[in-house]
Amino acid sequence: MVANGVSFTNVSPNSFSKQQFQKSLQNIGTCIVISLASLFIPTLPNDAYAIPPAMTSSTQTISINSCGSIQEWNLPNGEVKLHQVENIASFSLQDFELLGSGGGGAVFATTARVNESNQKIALKVSWVRSANSVSNECKILNILQDQNTRHVEQCLANEPYPLDERRVMILMQPVVENAVARLDEVNETVRIKSVQGIIEAMVDILAANVVTSDVQPLINRESGQVLFIDMTEASIISNPPSFLDLAMVSSFCSEMTTLIPEDLLDVASKFLRNELSKKEMVPEVRDIVESLNVYTFS
Repeated sequence: MVANGVSFTNVSPNSFSKQQFQKSLQNIGTCIVISLASLFIPTLPNDAYAIPPAMTSSTQTISINSCGSIQEWNLPNGEVKLHQVENIASFSLQDFELLGSGGGGAVFATTARVNESNQKIALKVSWVRSANSVSNECKILNILQDQNTRHVEQCLANEPYPLDERRVMILMQPVVENAVARLDEVNETVRIKSVQGIIEAMVDILAANVVTSDVQPLINRESGQVLFIDMTEASIISNPPSFLDLAMVSSFCSEMTTLIPEDLLDVASKFLRNELSKKEMVPEVRDIVESLNVYTFS
């Protein structure tokens, strides 16, 4: 196909850069549709907004449409349409890059003006069926932020999706780059820092009376910094805790400590004892934490 002198015959992800694509769209006055067959795009199991390289990609067919200032992504779970410049709350967003999609929504990296500087932040657009869980994620993140919880993302805004108010959009930061999900893929010299981050996050989250499932860590390969993402399944621990609450706490602690290699359990034990000495926690929850192998490790 040729439009305004620009050929789109045999377009492939490898032969057509993002910059060329955007520039070409600006030169075309009519709507075009580009199908990208067999394109490897990450499928997010629980809508992580930054994708570790270790995450498995799947072969899927998507199409990216452009009509004037509108960009559209047709994804396996639904479609997303965004203006080239999208205003959400007090943020002006542009340069959208699809990070992945899953059952909860589609996640984009985007550039926004924050505190008089351009910063990368994440935009998650829900589907209709996932709107409540995505809104809940923002609510939980605000609670965690109020409690100064370390190693979790911040939710900057929660707004209805303009084209369908049954859906929602949330903005989060930071967007993690050069990240992996496994500690054995991190530089050996900073793994102890990663272990400390895992323990701090676990204790802080529980001390804030929050529990979640299917934890999603992102660990920077070089710095060892840890960030836990995807709080769509998170909930508040009741007082006193219910049987279900305590079962979720036990599962959450197991997931978190499983991230720590056996040869670093002694270090993790010291970090855990130190953190517990500084935090107040529901007694039943503390009992579960103190029964963990990592706590009793010697």
